[in-house]
Amino acid sequence: MSINLTLGHTQLIRNECALRGLTRQQTAYVLATAFWEGGRKMVPVEENLRYTAERIRQVWPTRFASVAEARPYASNPQGLANRVYGGRMGNTLANDGWTYRGRGHVQITGRDNYVRAGAALGIDLITKPDRALEPDIAAQILVLGMQKGWFTGKKLSDFIGSTVDYRGARRIVNGTDSADEIASLARQYETALSVQPEPVRPPKPAPKPTLWDALASIFNRIFKGA
Repeated sequence: MSINLTLGHTQLIRNECALRGLTRQQTAYVLATAFWEGGRKMVPVEENLRYTAERIRQVWPTRFASVAEARPYASNPQGLANRVYGGRMGNTLANDGWTYRGRGHVQITGRDNYVRAGAALGIDLITKPDRALEPDIAAQILVLGMQKGWFTGKKLSDFIGSTVDYRGARRIVNGTDSADEIASLARQYETALSVQPEPVRPPKPAPKPTLWDALASIFNRIFKGA
C-alpha cells in the first residue's frame, strides 16, 4: 500500500511524537498502530459494542458460558459494556462500564485509565469522557500511552531503541494480535518518514490576560507615575 502522511490526523500525531521526543522508528510504529486500530482512517474511534450473541461468546468466552447466556446483550451496547467491564478497571458504579468504554486511537477503557490520562493531560475525563475522542487529546493519549506503557505495561522503548523489534512492539497494545501486519506497516511508515521533513509543532497561543493581570498592570502604572 502507499503511505499517506496527510490521511486523517496523521500530522497531528506526528507533531505530538516530535513534541515527546520520539525517534523516527518509534513514530513510525505509533502511526502504524493508529492506522490499524482506527480502521485505516487515522481518526480516533469509539468502541463498537454492537455484537451478535455468537460474536459476544467468541470475544468473551470466560464471561459467557454459552450463546444463550450472551443473547440478552446482543445489539445491546450499554448492557454489554456494563456486563464485561463492570467491577474492574476502577469501574464501581452501575453504569461505569458504559461511561468509560473504549475511546481513542488506542482505546482507553475503564475509570482508572480515564483518571490516569486526565491527570497526565491536566483535563477532566471523568465527567467528560467523550473528550478522549477530540483530535488533539486523542493524539496525546496515543503517544503518551505508548511511550509510558499505559495500555499493557509495555512501552515503546522496550522494543524500539538501539534495536528495533516492530513485531514485538505489538505487546505495547494488544499481545501479538496482527503483529506481522502492523510491523509491515511500521516499516512502510519509517520509509515514508525518511523522505519527509520532520513536523514542527506550532506554538500554542499566549494565554489571554486575566482580570488580575489587568489590575496588576493598572497598579504598576499608578506606582510608576507616583
